[in-house]
Amino acid sequence: QAAPAANIAYCIDELGFNRVDHGYSVVLDNDLLQRCVNEEIVYTVCPVITQRGLFPWALSKHPVREMINRGLKVTIGSDDPTMIDSDLTKDMILMAENMGYRPADFKEFTLNGIDACWLDESTRKQWRATWAKEIDALLAEVDTNESLHYALDEENWKWSHSGIQTPCEERNRFWQHGEEIKSKMAEN
Repeated sequence: QAAPAANIAYCIDELGFNRVDHGYSVVLDNDLLQRCVNEEIVYTVCPVITQRGLFPWALSKHPVREMINRGLKVTIGSDDPTMIDSDLTKDMILMAENMGYRPADFKEFTLNGIDACWLDESTRKQWRATWAKEIDALLAEVDTNESLHYALDEENWKWSHSGIQTPCEERNRFWQHGEEIKSKMAEN
């Protein structure tokens, strides 16, 4: 989560990765980011858990927005739902409310997850078509203009939630890296 962009490049170049989990520091390296867009590297992002520990400011300023705005393919994950009292649904609702994403965006994020899964190309293609059709049917049943609401108690944003306490020096390292990414985003 807090590794430098060079680690992402290493994983792609030396280990042949076509999917990166988290990888938020990609926004610090314009060349790498554009390369990932061109090569359609999929990023699994977990906005809620990383907002709590790595980017302790408003969720609306999370680097996932810049990643998406600059063309990276992302899919949404929730990372350890029992530890952080969140799940995929809550993450998506919070992204909708705080980042403005709509149901069609979440459809694309979901289909990106299929593109990133470790299955043969034929199965991925079949799943993508099937899921797209099913999601479209579900979207046709709901009012996509209806706003999504989820109330989250501010106390839940603390690292000590659920009795799990992150060591101060580790938390500070995450926050420092988060501030570096935030500063770089402000420059662009």
